[in-house]
Amino acid sequence: MARPKKRTVDYFPHQCNHGKTMFILEQKYGNDGYAFWFKLLELLGTTEGHFLHLENSADWEFLQAKTRLYGDKCREILDLLARLDAIDRELWESHRVVWSQNFVDGIAPVYRNRGVETPSKPSFYTQKPSDGGVSTPENPQSRVEESRVEKSRVEESTIKTIDELIDEATRYTAEQRAIIREYWDTVRFTRRRGAVAPSIVKTELEYWERFPPDIVLEALNIHLTKYRNKREEYTRGIMRRLQEERRNGGDFNHTAQNRENHGRPGNRARTRTARTSACDYIGGKYGAIFEKERQAVHSTTSGSLDS
Repeated sequence: MARPKKRTVDYFPHQCNHGKTMFILEQKYGNDGYAFWFKLLELLGTTEGHFLHLENSADWEFLQAKTRLYGDKCREILDLLARLDAIDRELWESHRVVWSQNFVDGIAPVYRNRGVETPSKPSFYTQKPSDGGVSTPENPQSRVEESRVEKSRVEESTIKTIDELIDEATRYTAEQRAIIREYWDTVRFTRRRGAVAPSIVKTELEYWERFPPDIVLEALNIHLTKYRNKREEYTRGIMRRLQEERRNGGDFNHTAQNRENHGRPGNRARTRTARTSACDYIGGKYGAIFEKERQAVHSTTSGSLDS
C-alpha cells in the first residue's frame, strides 16, 4: 500500500517587498500585525490541506496562543484580512474558515515537484451523486477530501437554526428575545451575503452569558440605535464598557434610560427632562461645594479684617 502523499509544507516564500495587506496591517497594528500575518501563514503551511476551521475551539485557542493575540484583537485582524481579500471572505464570514488562495498559489511548485494535486479551496456543500454515473478508481487523496467534507457537513447539521438558538436562551424574556432577533436581523447586513452563520450566533450568545441580561439588552439597544452598520464584535465592546460603568459605581439605570431616550422619535420631551435632571444634579452637587468654599474664604477674610 502506497504511503499517503503529504499535504503540508515545511517552508513558503517570504517576499522582501510587501503589498497592501502588510502595509495596512503594520499601519494599524504595528509589529503585532506583522507577526500575526506570518505566524498565520506558518500555521496554514503546517496544517493538512492548508486551511483552518476556527469554529473548532481547540484550533481557535491554538491560533491565539501561537500569535500571542487574544479574543477581539485576533478576530478583528482576521476580519480585516477578509475585507482585504488576503483570506477568503465568504469562507471566513460563513464558516470561520481561514483559506488564502494567494498562499496556496505560492507553494504550488512544491506540489508539482511531488507529482500530486495542489490542495484546493475547501467546500462545505456536498453534491448528490448522479444516477448511473461511470465509476472510476478511487485514490487516497479523494477519500481524504470526501471524509473531511462529510465531517464538516455532519458538524453543520448538528448546529441549530438561529431562531432555535435564540428560543433556547431562556435567561431572556420573550420580549428580550424579540430584541435579540431584531439585532441579528440587523447585523446580518454587515455581511456581503446578507447572512450570519448560526455558529456565530451560538458563539456570541455564549459570550453574552458573561454579563447580566439587562446589560446585554442595553448594549443591543445602543447598537440598534446608533451603530447599525457595525458587526457583533462592536457590541462586545459596548457590553464591557457598560459592565465597567457598573463596577465603578456609575448609575447604570440612569445612563441607560438616557441612552434609550436619546435620539428616538417621540422621546424628545423625556430626553430634555433627563438632561435637566442631570444639570440639576451637577449644579446641586458642585454648587454645595462652591458655597462651602466661598463661606470658608469669607470667614478667613472677615477674621483678617477683625484683627
